[in-house]
Amino acid sequence: MLMIDSAHPPHSQGTHHGETRLIRHAYGEGERYVPLVLRAQTLWDELERQSGERIMHRSGILNLAPASSDFIHNVVDSANRWQLAVQVLQDDEVRKSWPQLSVPDGYLGVFEPNSGFLKCEQAVRSWVQLAEQAGCAQLFNCPVSAIGREGDL
Repeated sequence: MLMIDSAHPPHSQGTHHGETRLIRHAYGEGERYVPLVLRAQTLWDELERQSGERIMHRSGILNLAPASSDFIHNVVDSANRWQLAVQVLQDDEVRKSWPQLSVPDGYLGVFEPNSGFLKCEQAVRSWVQLAEQAGCAQLFNCPVSAIGREGDL
């Protein structure tokens, strides 16, 4: 196994760049993403266990949208379909729970207590370290300019 990167990860030239990424479990874009994100969550938890680093912060996520929107209905439907822990809140309940938010009338909130944010650069550092400990060769600061085939290789 060989890890190759044009820089030394984590770095600012990759899609992993930036301190955090939002991790939602119920999806307004449709329930087809839920199995993927649940599998990813299992793997993030495993990375935390193996690395001893806190990577996933379950701060909770509040989805907000007009009660008539497809997005918020998809969040509720995907949560129900996959038996995800959520709390559905009317606009006045959201304002009471989060008085610092200005929530318009007619909005619906769906709070996901098990969702939160991922420390993505810490995750990359942990992957690199664990891969090295497992014997993976690492070739960093080495851009790949071409990939070709020679014979059977």
